[in-house]
Amino acid sequence: MRRMQQSSTPAVLVTVAQIQGSTPRESGARMLYTADAQFDTIGGGHLEWRAAQIARAMLLANPDQLDGQRRLERIALGPSLGQCCGGVVFLCFERIASDAEALRLWQALEQSWTRGNDRWRALPLDHAEPMQLLQPDGPQHTLQDMARTASQTQLVRDQQGRRWLLDLCRAHQPQVVLFGAGHVGAAIVKVLSTLPCRVLWVDEREDMFPPGLPAQITTEATDVPNAAVDMAEPGAYYLVMTHSHALDQQL
Repeated sequence: MRRMQQSSTPAVLVTVAQIQGSTPRESGARMLYTADAQFDTIGGGHLEWRAAQIARAMLLANPDQLDGQRRLERIALGPSLGQCCGGVVFLCFERIASDAEALRLWQALEQSWTRGNDRWRALPLDHAEPMQLLQPDGPQHTLQDMARTASQTQLVRDQQGRRWLLDLCRAHQPQVVLFGAGHVGAAIVKVLSTLPCRVLWVDEREDMFPPGLPAQITTEATDVPNAAVDMAEPGAYYLVMTHSHALDQQL
């Protein structure tokens, strides 16, 4: 994204702002769109295709108008897109500004990540003011208080009823892809959840995943476990311990 800003390449950041029910990705998942490229994923399928449509329409819109700067879309996966997840995804679309103030804010966010610090940002959705970076120990006011009590990216309203994207920007942590949700896999997840890493936990049996998992654990119930390899980020680590020796060997 920094390269896009430095070259003044128009780009739209798409953030999963909030979810209800079963969805392909968690709150805080992101994609970046330009006129001819996209980076990362919000889960693929028709949801991602629809997001690309909206993002690229924004790139053609007037950037001086609010609709050309940021939008919030509610997308029901079952009725409107025919995806089997059946949940609801709220997507925030945000044109990436390249003015001096925007560059300063994104550079400050990047510096926090470099130091290994998570950071909250607040993006107004009903007016065109710049995003805010929130300090965990900053002054007491509504958005700061919300960030202190929140555990993941979400939509909030301030005291005036205005909508905000309250976005948790986590410092980079290595990704571990764990195949197998049996008793050994479950025990390993308990240990991994105490470490500075993010876990993609994959199994064919959805009922094997326990409820109440920490935010850094993402589950993926799929009939094609090896597809999770394509979902993983470069440099990910893999642990393979499924219920099938043949599947272990295939993975």
